[in-house]
Amino acid sequence: MLKYEGIVEDLLGKIESGAYAPNERLPISAELCDQYQVSKITIKRAMDELERLGIVVRRRGSGTFVKGPGPAPSRRHLWSQ
Repeated sequence: MLKYEGIVEDLLGKIESGAYAPNERLPISAELCDQYQVSKITIKRAMDELERLGIVVRRRGSGTFVKGPGPAPSRRHLWSQ
């Protein structure tokens, strides 16, 4: 598993468990870099993937937010697309 995939899995788990609620802002990239001990590029790739999956939405100048309630993607098919 690539580093960004592990971050996506971890953030998905936190969202599913309620650690990050719908419409809640995720930590900024610098905080995520420190938390996961990875580069900004790796965090950007993870955020790009979460956005592609429809899990988060980015708002320029405001941050990245968990999307409201809706069907979550099946983890089984997460990396087969």
